Amino acid sequence: MKQALQILVLYFLTISCSSTDETIEKDDQTHEEVSEVDNETTEQNDTTSSKLIESLSFDNEKGIDSLFYDLTNKIILKKKYLDVDQLGYSTHYKYDSAHNLIKIYRVHSSSNIPSEEVNYTYYANGNLKSRNYINSTSNKTDYLEYADHTVFLNRNKDTEVKINLDSSNRIVSAERKNNADQFYIFKEFIYTNSNITEIKVTDNTQNSISYFFEYDDKNNPFIVFDHILPNDLSIKKIEAIILHSNYPFITIGDDDNYFGFLNKNNVISCSGHSSSNYNYSYDSDNYPEKITYEFLFNKNSLIITYH
Repeated sequence: MKQALQILVLYFLTISCSSTDETIEKDDQTHEEVSEVDNETTEQNDTTSSKLIESLSFDNEKGIDSLFYDLTNKIILKKKYLDVDQLGYSTHYKYDSAHNLIKIYRVHSSSNIPSEEVNYTYYANGNLKSRNYINSTSNKTDYLEYADHTVFLNRNKDTEVKINLDSSNRIVSAERKNNADQFYIFKEFIYTNSNITEIKVTDNTQNSISYFFEYDDKNNPFIVFDHILPNDLSIKKIEAIILHSNYPFITIGDDDNYFGFLNKNNVISCSGHSSSNYNYSYDSDNYPEKITYEFLFNKNSLIITYH
């Protein structure tokens, strides 16, 4: 996976490409081994699509990302190959007996020590309680509290954020403190059906910019990276606020694609403060199998295969 430029607070992460039969065969064997380890989990995961991504690759790279799942279709492993036989990183997803995601950690093939990890804890009702991010240079824990149609993040701290929900528990806005220690709305989400069609971002001087999005009417396969919570939110939706992520461009196909998880369908265009367009080829089940787009004048095509 290669990291491109950061726009606003967006960093554009890409994923490796060009699959081979040998790599797929190797990963199929790994899938069987991983499934045997995790076959004690039997509850169906409602956040996954009916078709599960097997691999992600770009047509201008030499590697491939392969994805593996347990028997309930929860993602448990993502392997990033730099080349046919060269494994770069493995990303692991761990769950507790209640099927809550409790840890994501990333390990380089040359080490047994995670280069970074995120740990999650929960309240008795299953709502997310804390998120602890750890890498070699930092350790940051965020805490959440809940009220009627409001989620409080880091309450009574300088970094406190209020996440406001509508009657369907969709995130409609988020507030944080300005220089005068007063809350102001720094982000608003406008929906059409199940998709966000506008994001309005405001700084503490009340200057605002907007991004407008259009969608296809096909299936979004990338929700396999999301993790549902009992209040119809999800870990990724909350993390989008925790990290103050504004996505004028969708980051296609990665578990850091916070904006993509908020939508039922696939983004085909972005306009307003920034602009981009995406062209899709679909399979017979209306899932994208090739996505072509331009980013900073570079045209890329993401190739998707399914189990």
